[in-house]
Amino acid sequence: FLIGRAGVGKSWLCAQQMRGEMARDPLGGPLWWIVPEQGTFTAERMLLTGGKNDAGRGSFRAKVVSFRRLAVLIGREAGWLTEGSGVGRGRDGGKVLDDVARAVLLEEVVRERRDELVAFRSVAGRKGFIEKLDAVVRELRQAGHTGASLRELIAAGRPERLGGELGVRKLRDLAVVLEGWSEKIERADAWDFEKVLHRAALEVELDGAVPGVAGADDEPAAKSQVWVDGF
Repeated sequence: FLIGRAGVGKSWLCAQQMRGEMARDPLGGPLWWIVPEQGTFTAERMLLTGGKNDAGRGSFRAKVVSFRRLAVLIGREAGWLTEGSGVGRGRDGGKVLDDVARAVLLEEVVRERRDELVAFRSVAGRKGFIEKLDAVVRELRQAGHTGASLRELIAAGRPERLGGELGVRKLRDLAVVLEGWSEKIERADAWDFEKVLHRAALEVELDGAVPGVAGADDEPAAKSQVWVDGF
């Protein structure tokens, strides 16, 4: 993990180290460079252009991905995501939701559960509300929250620590939305990216699963190295 302010050369160091590793052992295990979603092309270009020394420029060992892309690759290698329209399809036919499908399902959740909402009821029909709500739902699910966990948080906390009574009402509404969202995607046999990320993280934790590292039957698996660059 490379930590520092912008412009100090974190990404340059990642590229230098990876190029050095590729030059040292062109046939070694995968080298993963995890970067923000919008930065994969820039990082790939850094690896290919190199510096004064041409050694290590480009290699099949180098793999530049976002966390989202890495999670999808893990799912495909493990067999619970397969190639299909969009990002993938679940092993039992479930699909990974794109942004449009997410918005449609979230609108359905809000419409069907509007009578249970308190803080959000008066603003639920406003332009831009679904987009803002979707961003919050993504964040909560990425942190592993469910409707039940939010209700536990409300029960265990003091109102002043949760943003006062308004904060408590918002959390209750979010608990309602999360419960509706979970039911909706389960019924549709669909995956959102947060579910894919959690499943992939579990695969890595339990099995050490990283795509492309399995060795042949008569040789050990090749060791992966990972650089996490949050520029």
